[in-house]
Amino acid sequence: MADGVDELVVSGKSYSPEAAEAIRDFFLKREINKTLLSLNIADSIARRPEKEALASLQHLCDCFEEAPKLESIDISDNALGAKGVLVAKKLLSNKTEQLKRVSFRNNGLNYEAMKVVAEILLGDAKSSTLKVIHISNNLLESAGAIEAAYLVEKCPSLEEFEMTSTRVGREGSVAISKALGTCPSLRTINVSDNTFGEEGAEALADVLKECDSLEYAIMRDLSVEDDGMILILNALCESAPNLKVLDISTNELTEDSAEAIARVLKTKGSLEKVIVDENELGSDGAKTIADALDKELHKNLKEVSLEENAITADGAREIGKKCSNLPSLERLNLNSNSIARDAVDELAELLENILGDMEDNLSDDEDEDNDS
Repeated sequence: MADGVDELVVSGKSYSPEAAEAIRDFFLKREINKTLLSLNIADSIARRPEKEALASLQHLCDCFEEAPKLESIDISDNALGAKGVLVAKKLLSNKTEQLKRVSFRNNGLNYEAMKVVAEILLGDAKSSTLKVIHISNNLLESAGAIEAAYLVEKCPSLEEFEMTSTRVGREGSVAISKALGTCPSLRTINVSDNTFGEEGAEALADVLKECDSLEYAIMRDLSVEDDGMILILNALCESAPNLKVLDISTNELTEDSAEAIARVLKTKGSLEKVIVDENELGSDGAKTIADALDKELHKNLKEVSLEENAITADGAREIGKKCSNLPSLERLNLNSNSIARDAVDELAELLENILGDMEDNLSDDEDEDNDS
């Protein structure tokens, strides 16, 4: 291995303590830590007894405690918990002024572990240089989100925040939303699969009004329903002039949200993907969205997805006609709706390779049979 390594990936294999020690010695001998910018040790101790896993993690962390240029650490997919975080303390600490990116996805982090993570990453510093924080697929709940919020509000340069599937409720969603409001450079927000409810939606909307740098708004399955989503969408109309991706799937949205979705479309010519799957927009909602699509405004739009929205043939035809004129569109997804077979055939002829799989749509006759 040549000197001057700036990126190292030691992931995807569960190392025994002996193997991890050998790896440590190999890297220390070559002084890789002096030039390293990015370290990935994700999924490197999984499926091992706790004692072995912690010993292996200690060896892997030891050789990078002194890494003066290290900017990115990915320690995801390891069953860390608070004990594992403490083992990695020397790797994570004393880098407040250099770390740009940390990933703790699927680490079994609960409230206590998240508190330790925040304390280690911040140390005695008043602020952090972190630009990317990933803490998805953990056991944070609202108490853990409040600890994460303490970290976020100390990261004025934060550009990307991901906290999906973390069992966060309304109290935690309000705390994390308010913390994100202290990050003027946010480009990506992904807080999907948490229970924001209307209270969390109000807090998030207040933040989104000021997110002029936002490009990726991924807000699936937040339990906000129409009232909460309308607040969020109206906020986006006032900001995010360069929004590229909007994903608001699985929020129990009905036709009542369609006008707000349309307003966002009319103000965002930068959009590349609009994903509104697994809602209840119906054909009237689909028509409202179709009316907002414009071939001149939406020259960058590559994907429109309205799967599983109780859309029938009329709504599907309107969406299809408008999408057929969009110059950059690569995919229209309308599967799992109630579109008659003849309308599916029309769409396939009109859109050719742009139309996604339609195998799960019911014909009119099949729909009537199921209702009887």
